Amino acid sequence: MNKKLNGIEILILEGETTTGDNQYFFSSEQEYIVLGCDPDSCHVVFSETTRELGIGNEHLGLRRSLGRYQLDLNNDHFVSIDGEAPYEDQEISGSVELILGQNIRVQIKVIDHRKQVPATNQTHHHPGEIAKANRKAVYGLVVIVAIGLLLGSFLFRDIEETDENLDRVFGEIDELSVRDNRISSNVIDQVRQSVYLVLVQNKVGGERVHGTAWVTENNQLATNAHVARIFETIKSDEKILVRSSISPYQSHEVTKVKLHPGYEAFKKVWDEYVPVQKGLRALDVMRTISPADVALMEVTDSQKLAPPLKLASHEELAKLRAGIPVAFVGYPAENLLPGSLKQPIPVAQQDELVRVTDFFMSDRKDGKNRLIQHGLPLIGGASGSPLFTKDGTVIGLISAVNVASTLRGRIANPADINFAQRIDFLQDLNQQNEELSLSVYRSQWEQSLTEFSRGIDSSLNAVNRSALDVFSPPMQAHEISISGEVKNVLPELKRVGAVQSVELPHAGLHLVTVASNNYRFNFKLKRGKKILPTYDYQIPYSNLISYHFFITDQAENLNLEISTRYKSNRKESIKYTLNIKSWPLNTHVVSEQIAIHNVKTKISTDKQPQLLQEYKGIAITIPTKKGRGFIYRQSINFAQPGDYLFLTLYKEIGRIQNALFDGDNIIKKGESNKRFGVLLYHHEDDKKQFEYTLYNKTAISNIDLRVYFWPEKKDKK
Repeated sequence: MNKKLNGIEILILEGETTTGDNQYFFSSEQEYIVLGCDPDSCHVVFSETTRELGIGNEHLGLRRSLGRYQLDLNNDHFVSIDGEAPYEDQEISGSVELILGQNIRVQIKVIDHRKQVPATNQTHHHPGEIAKANRKAVYGLVVIVAIGLLLGSFLFRDIEETDENLDRVFGEIDELSVRDNRISSNVIDQVRQSVYLVLVQNKVGGERVHGTAWVTENNQLATNAHVARIFETIKSDEKILVRSSISPYQSHEVTKVKLHPGYEAFKKVWDEYVPVQKGLRALDVMRTISPADVALMEVTDSQKLAPPLKLASHEELAKLRAGIPVAFVGYPAENLLPGSLKQPIPVAQQDELVRVTDFFMSDRKDGKNRLIQHGLPLIGGASGSPLFTKDGTVIGLISAVNVASTLRGRIANPADINFAQRIDFLQDLNQQNEELSLSVYRSQWEQSLTEFSRGIDSSLNAVNRSALDVFSPPMQAHEISISGEVKNVLPELKRVGAVQSVELPHAGLHLVTVASNNYRFNFKLKRGKKILPTYDYQIPYSNLISYHFFITDQAENLNLEISTRYKSNRKESIKYTLNIKSWPLNTHVVSEQIAIHNVKTKISTDKQPQLLQEYKGIAITIPTKKGRGFIYRQSINFAQPGDYLFLTLYKEIGRIQNALFDGDNIIKKGESNKRFGVLLYHHEDDKKQFEYTLYNKTAISNIDLRVYFWPEKKDKK
């Protein structure tokens, strides 16, 4: 019987390795695996051209530990795991997809055929509970210290000041008591009667927690839009129930829901704009809480519902500020020990408001701050809960929580800053004027968005400006723009794709960009079955679009293959915009400009290099000693310290290897693609002679060699 092997499988989904392999397996005996460009250090070796896509010598390590694999990150090299930023020593189990550099896609699958220990439930202290206990302890300590200081001061004062000091001491104690201002258990019990557990139930009686709802006007229940919208997507053998926590724990079936129209309207406005701010080298997409996340639910036997909760007036809402004590009653359940669903007991927590802002985290001076931020510890299941003040008046609906992602799922962020929708949105639905309010909200949102840059436009502008700066074309580009959409073609992989016919009108440089709101596309140009090479360089702030530079020797009709991956289970079509700019530039000049730009970036200089020597029409015709190819040699004198660039230029014929020799010893190996080769060498001595060598499997000619030089930087004193 063959023994099943345990270990790790690595699939190269997009990217080129030196061996051409795209599938690797390493058994569990391999304790450490490295991916990168250095053949001497790496187990999975990417081709030299991937350096232009940001792949480093030792880009990423995988360390085996106790049957799992951990990430060993290099902070200089970009890595994402399933679309998220990874962290050092992050464990990998099952199957994940990595992005290395610029769109080098790798799938990693951990294979373990051994028997596994059954999962167990363990009790974990909720981060919010820990934070709250700490705050209570600190508060108690402050009270004790204050009393001690005041009494100490009293004891050592003149006896004639006794009455005055007593009054002052007890006055301070009374003030500390007022500051506590806790919400009474009677108020919480009163609110609890009107709070219901939202459940999904199937035909055999199976149930799961879905959220929280509570009784409002007209015998309806209020909850979040993101809770209520499941009513439209549940299976035919499922239904939505709300269940009371008061005996006899009566259940009601949800028969109709009404979502605030602003919930979907805001998402559309946001997605079309994609607001961003500039980071150091990338655009940071703004994140926010969706406004109008409010809905009403109608249920069977609605006359048997508990009494409605009192809603805050516009005057009371206008007075909300940080420090006001608040509480919620609801059913947080995610990653918590399960309770009885047949006789549910809600959770009650209290804290205070942290701040009240608009949905762009700004303070609107017109008073339209409808995002309530508070210190209540929350997690999934609490959505829809009422947020109320010390007299039981509801000021908002719990709608979102700051979470931290872990290998075992989401947990509440220890910062305990979470979110609620101000009750205005519910009043819109109760008063049936939500459509009128929506036009006002949309105007406010669009006004606030103008404070930020449009994401897609910002990345397109960055790429187009860079092309003009690097290549300085003397003429306008021939430009075409195509709008299209892709549909689901590989549902099992959650990937969609399309093929678009494109025309490159002439020889020269071609910049192709593909942009889509909320999706990044991979694409390639194909001449028949052959994929055209790209000649990219890193462009700051281009991270919201996909782009490639292509160089061709003639006008061509090609096929553009594009694909992306769904972010959700919804199989909607995804729209994109394809733009092609073409300049009839000399291909050698374009190759030279790309190479020099990359080197300038690498050595951190804005200065143009000096052209030291130029050799035109070189022929690689000298047979090697072993007869396995042909070489060309050229002696080069290094007259002074600095950075030397050896640039070889040729037509699209393949990769010509290049290296610098000192006698028989290799000093430095260069890099090459299908149009040019680059070798950058930093020389520190005053004088030295080396031999620059080109190698190819076949004899070729008409190659140009240029040697450039940047002088040693002088230290500033």
